[in-house]
Amino acid sequence: MGFHQLLVLYCSLTFCRQHDGNEPTVVRGTLLALGKASRKHPQSIMKSRTDQSEHVPGAVEVAPVETSLRHDSAKDEVLCKIGRNLMLFQQMEGLLKTIVGIGTNSGYCNEFRQLQKERLAAVSKKTMGQLIGEVVQTHFTDEVPNYEKPQDLSEAWVSFRYQVGADPAFHERRKKALDDIVTERNELVHHLLPRWNIASLESTQEVAAYLDGQRYKALAEFEELRAMTKALESAVQALGTFLASDEFAARAECEWLRQSQLVTLLERILEQHADSDGCVLLNVAGELLRQQAPGDYAEMGKRYGFKSLKKLILEVGLFELIQKPTERGGTRISYRRKTP
Repeated sequence: MGFHQLLVLYCSLTFCRQHDGNEPTVVRGTLLALGKASRKHPQSIMKSRTDQSEHVPGAVEVAPVETSLRHDSAKDEVLCKIGRNLMLFQQMEGLLKTIVGIGTNSGYCNEFRQLQKERLAAVSKKTMGQLIGEVVQTHFTDEVPNYEKPQDLSEAWVSFRYQVGADPAFHERRKKALDDIVTERNELVHHLLPRWNIASLESTQEVAAYLDGQRYKALAEFEELRAMTKALESAVQALGTFLASDEFAARAECEWLRQSQLVTLLERILEQHADSDGCVLLNVAGELLRQQAPGDYAEMGKRYGFKSLKKLILEVGLFELIQKPTERGGTRISYRRKTP
């Protein structure tokens, strides 16, 4: 451009329009002025033009640059704080989904992990309000859960639920705190824009202060949910380790045996046929089992892994064997319940 340079001026403007017979109409906006600059300093140009505009009817009134920049900075700050709070609520919703998704589970041992994945997929579509309702009802309670399971179990059945035990007043406080989070999130998403006059610096500053207060309240609840989630994840991990251990395999097999038809009948036989010492002869018990559960007794080795009734009784851990002498000098084996 040679001697002259290009000048770009961005400023807030106030236009005063005079209509015939009416009061002046004030229109505020922004102007991007593009032109050639003289040798004078830009500040002197602004000053001279402003001074001239004060004396010319209908001239453009230029707002102070410092005020305009401060307003623009305040608006940018509000937008950043809106995004910050939305991200915080999003994180809280993710924690709630984890708590609901892995906080309770019930099923066969070999299906446990798959059931957990399916539950997490199902809760991913729930709203924050629905998630909080389930957290309060399922996890903030002292009620003993009533798990449903198949009547004829084919293998170990595992039920798990994470609960926060406390007095009713604590549960009520936690419920209110979580309900307030839903209210605050809805206020931010659905009702913030109508209350913000973006053209007003004062309104912009008020909204910024409101967003800071909202974040302060939400952070406290975020930390509570994060601590709860960490404790739950540790419990689930410990459960998974235990389910994969040899100890669990042994205990599961023992519990399955205790609920089997043969063991149930052995307990009933003691109730009906025990002598004064609480014992029943082993051969008598065997004969009664043949009559009442012929299939199970005949396939004891195949179904239970034991070739004799004696080994089954020793393995199940509920009974003990007693040897009693006979009149001819021999011994007879009986069984009875183990004493504590």
